[in-house]
Amino acid sequence: MPSAPPPGELPTLQEGELPSAVHRIVHSSIFHGSEILRHLLCYLAERAAAVPPEAVKVREIAVAVFGRSDDFDSQSDSIVRVHTGRLRSKLAEYYLGEGAADPIVIAIPKGSYALTWSRRQPFPGPSVEAPALQPALPPHSPVQPAARFPRLRYVTPLATVVLVAAIAAWAAVARLQNGRSAESAALRWFWQPFVRNEQPPLLIFANLELVGSLDEGLREYDPHTDGSRPVIRTYTTTGEVMGVYDITRLLASLHQSVRAKHGSLLTWDEAKDSNLIFVGGPLADTPLRQAPTFTEFQFRNRRDGVPGQSGAVVNLHPQAGEEPVYYGPSTRPFDFDYAVIGLRASLNPGHWVLTLAGITEYGTEAAADFVTREESIKDLLAKLGVRDGSPVPAFEALLYTRVTGGVPIGQRLTLVHRPKL
Repeated sequence: MPSAPPPGELPTLQEGELPSAVHRIVHSSIFHGSEILRHLLCYLAERAAAVPPEAVKVREIAVAVFGRSDDFDSQSDSIVRVHTGRLRSKLAEYYLGEGAADPIVIAIPKGSYALTWSRRQPFPGPSVEAPALQPALPPHSPVQPAARFPRLRYVTPLATVVLVAAIAAWAAVARLQNGRSAESAALRWFWQPFVRNEQPPLLIFANLELVGSLDEGLREYDPHTDGSRPVIRTYTTTGEVMGVYDITRLLASLHQSVRAKHGSLLTWDEAKDSNLIFVGGPLADTPLRQAPTFTEFQFRNRRDGVPGQSGAVVNLHPQAGEEPVYYGPSTRPFDFDYAVIGLRASLNPGHWVLTLAGITEYGTEAAADFVTREESIKDLLAKLGVRDGSPVPAFEALLYTRVTGGVPIGQRLTLVHRPKL
């Protein structure tokens, strides 16, 4: 199948690149059981790859793909529009999951039936297996039996709504203050990708999955032991709420509005077309939790064999002097935590994803606090070698924080990795 794109519009592909890209998609688990969408994708790809490329009409799609007659009327039959919309969403889902490292990104722009493509540098997944977790913990973290009901600082659904509403109101007021601006050039530069687009970034927060009740106690849901017990998905930790507040306040000082959204309500189309800021741990309730957000680090918890009451961060590519595993606190009250801060390019060119995730809620709160402070960002940019207005590269950083009186303080950068492209 030829692969010459429309001149001046799409990047030129080598012979066989487009068929290979389509082959990977139609044989992925995302498209398993979607025979009609696979057929539609192949048809659109053939038309787009023709030399010269052939314009595609709704009636032609209806006849060739859906078996409609030549007198097909799109006004009374929406089958092409509906399935094209489904295919568009499936493609976005694929590239945020299995296809995150694909060099060719295929898309169908809204309002069109013409298939397009773009080239990107692959963002590879882990190239080595995560090291086996050892039972030994740092001397300051002795192993103790896990508590039955972890005492996380939960915020009820009503409180979450009130807090998010208060944050939005505060941000609106801040934007009206003409003289208000970020005090730090470093902060402005770091956050530039999230404020230079007309579309406000999506700030994604999420809830843990819990079982139990306020009377008997609440604990994290374990599918292996809790079976069919009702799962509660309406509690947000204080760490995530404070993280949302810190970032909203910072973006307001940069005269940038933000759209706060619960992770379970996030759609693939929104994720594809927006800058994203995730605030929450690795088990947060979001459709994107399986997407390869991090490639240098990996979160593990008790279900993975980590002793104690929190979890660990696995260093997938240890460098000289680095540990392969960084364990979180094992006993309560927690007196420290680790978090991972990651910045990477999104699916669409010009869009970015910032992820702030702690082993526990304390690490998440600390990560949000870190990226909204002038001195912290200066330290990070120096370690990344960002000087004289050079762009901030994709990175993943491991952050350590002390916890005193239930409050994370004294954050310290432990590791900074730049994923190999």
